[in-house]
Amino acid sequence: MDFIKITCSSRTDWLPKPSSIVMTKAEISNMFEALYQTFVELGSVICEGLVNHFLLKDWKM
Repeated sequence: MDFIKITCSSRTDWLPKPSSIVMTKAEISNMFEALYQTFVELGSVICEGLVNHFLLKDWKM
């Protein structure tokens, strides 16, 4: 059970191709960790107050 099926559902006329993929839990975790890191890096340049907010610090991995 190391694999997860990810499905994209559009709320517009756009149709995703493919509409679903299968990935390992590790791949998904790595993607979210990279997204989080990028968010924090950009946030520290654009809005330092945001990345230093206590709620975001509690969210950090």
